Amino acid sequence: MLCLLRIFRKFNENFKNLGAWAQPINKLLDEDKRLGLLMSTVALLYGIVKLSDPTKFQVCVGKTIDVLRKIHSYKWRRNHRHESYFYKEVPHPWI
Repeated sequence: MLCLLRIFRKFNENFKNLGAWAQPINKLLDEDKRLGLLMSTVALLYGIVKLSDPTKFQVCVGKTIDVLRKIHSYKWRRNHRHESYFYKEVPHPWI
């Protein structure tokens, strides 16, 4: 994901049909077990929306909000305690 984001940032004028990416990215936002994949998907989505037309990715808004809510919820922290995404007991302080 992060490699794709880097390629997109460098050659974004070559990506013509970005609207077709919305549904696959939206499906990746359902990932609940692999936190690294989820975070890189959010980073890819943010990078694409920042450099292109954000209206093409409106289908991802609801799931993105749910992802951010999950990351900061107590249940998520308790179930993913073994993950190294905590800084002084704060989950993902960079969000």
